[in-house]
Amino acid sequence: MNVHCPRGLHYGVFQGLDPVECRHTFYVNAWDPHRAIPGNVKVMTAQQAAHPEDAFFGAVLVQSEADYLLVRGLSKPILFYHLVNARPPYNLRWIYRNPEVIPVFLMSSCKMSWEVFDGPHKTIYHGVDPAKWIGWTGSESTVLTVKNAFQARDPRRFGLYRGIAEGFQARLLGVGGDRECGEAELLGEYQRARLFLNVEIAGSPFDTACVEAMMTGMPMISTDMESSGEFIRNGIEGFISNNPAYLKKKIREVLADDSLARHLGANARKMAELRFGKAQFNRQWNDLLDDLDSYWRQGDWSFSFYGRIKRIYQALKWI
Repeated sequence: MNVHCPRGLHYGVFQGLDPVECRHTFYVNAWDPHRAIPGNVKVMTAQQAAHPEDAFFGAVLVQSEADYLLVRGLSKPILFYHLVNARPPYNLRWIYRNPEVIPVFLMSSCKMSWEVFDGPHKTIYHGVDPAKWIGWTGSESTVLTVKNAFQARDPRRFGLYRGIAEGFQARLLGVGGDRECGEAELLGEYQRARLFLNVEIAGSPFDTACVEAMMTGMPMISTDMESSGEFIRNGIEGFISNNPAYLKKKIREVLADDSLARHLGANARKMAELRFGKAQFNRQWNDLLDDLDSYWRQGDWSFSFYGRIKRIYQALKWI
């Protein structure tokens, strides 16, 4: 199945797509020049972008209400991909009245915040390549954080980060940070820094950088809000708490104790391989898109009269 993405994919989340492991192709308007483009991600021509209703596209992947408004009249499955938590979710429930809309969630906390527990839906975690993100040494006594436009996009979250990182040799990478870097440089930073500091507040996602850092084998220090607790266990993959003083204490311990850092980093790598490995990421997209493709081609999808009635009934339960 070919998937049309009106505003492009979230580059970090979709870096794990692989043309061998995923049989489907994603068509986007643009791709981040700092990241390698997967073989089954294609940048659309101007002609393709102008005609998204063409039968060439088998499904439409949207990420916002604005995206949905662009394509809601199309007679094909619409995958509404939730990258962040939303509370309360009522403002967008009307979208699910469209029987072709299928919610896809980045993580379990997103799904729970939207209160979607039945009907067609899918939770697909980030996917990264374990063979690429590897090689942590922790040779520098550095506290690393990666976030684009951190202060501008989320000043409250940034202020909490500054409070925890103060007094340490901290490095913030990304647009508006200490410096920007591509994938190769970023991997080197993950490999050398002693630990990764993640600051999460209500509504914020588990960032792609956290996934990459864990896969590289970095110890994690994190606030405990909504998503991080799914992947970071206190004293196992790192340390997690909403007490800044406790986190600062644990940062000092990890900086001072090489054996502790190696133990935590090894566990972080194991968790990342289990939850964010490229194989599981592609398998889950295959499962979802294979099902859509099969039902659509056989005429059994929600375009049939029975299918539409069933989906409308399910959607009415949201009202």
